Amino acid sequence: MVDASAQVGAGSRIDAGPVIGARVELGARCHVAAHAVIGPGDVLGPDCRVGAGVTISHALIGARVRTWPGARIGQPGFGFVPGATGLERVPQLGLISAPMPRSTGGRRATP
Repeated sequence: MVDASAQVGAGSRIDAGPVIGARVELGARCHVAAHAVIGPGDVLGPDCRVGAGVTISHALIGARVRTWPGARIGQPGFGFVPGATGLERVPQLGLISAPMPRSTGGRRATP
């Protein structure tokens, strides 16, 4: 499902089953694989590849970034602070910015 307000760049390919949210901006020649989810307002630059089952949220992603199948970008659970009984989770609700080019997924991000 591609939201009517999403902007899909020229030459982009969207496989079966992904969810592309409201106000998403997909650059030219992007490829979104099956069952990926791109959250509302996310921006992907040109020539990005979003693997099958990827979830992207709260993200501004540059050109030529590849996310491998199953990767989770911008998800909660990355922050902890000392508490009375040990470490406590802190919501991280900022913006993820991945400059170009980059390859992410499988617990790694490489230039």
